[in-house]
Amino acid sequence: MARLLPRIEMPGSRQEILRDSDGKTAESLRRNAASKPAVREGRKHAMAKRILVPLDGSEASEAAATLAGQVARSTGGRLRLLQVQPVPEERRSTSGRVVAYADQEMERLSAESRDYLESVETRLGPVPAEAVVRFGDPEREILVEAEAFGADLIVVAGEKRGWLRRLTGRSLGERLFHESPVPVALVRAA
Repeated sequence: MARLLPRIEMPGSRQEILRDSDGKTAESLRRNAASKPAVREGRKHAMAKRILVPLDGSEASEAAATLAGQVARSTGGRLRLLQVQPVPEERRSTSGRVVAYADQEMERLSAESRDYLESVETRLGPVPAEAVVRFGDPEREILVEAEAFGADLIVVAGEKRGWLRRLTGRSLGERLFHESPVPVALVRAA
């Protein structure tokens, strides 16, 4: 299995690319956040104390969670692990018979997501963390959760994309990077 090497991009003048996979990444991110505060929409961001980590079940998003855990431990912060699921519809069999209603499907997806988030939380080790499951559009729900949580930083997995995919549109991480009022760290697999 390939080892993920994070690439982190911070918005504004603090934009920096880091390529190590040991604790130096988290230490460098913490040091830069502490030494170069940025003011955005009236809020001063000095240290990442409240870190939102959206997870989609991918290896890259779990690498982002690991990095966020390192940052939270080094700054004394806390994490909120978030998984956004699509709003479920009724499930029907091939004969058209309703097999599961939307509320039942929502409960099932919510339970699966909570189990997944708890397993990620356990792997992160001793860092204050909580898990939240939301339903809806991922970009919108991440931004709403960042505001509700009072996040100082959003750590999200970015995807490695070819030139054609870059021409056709931005990824979720890139859209958050450009539209979020909160600093966003994009962690990309090398």
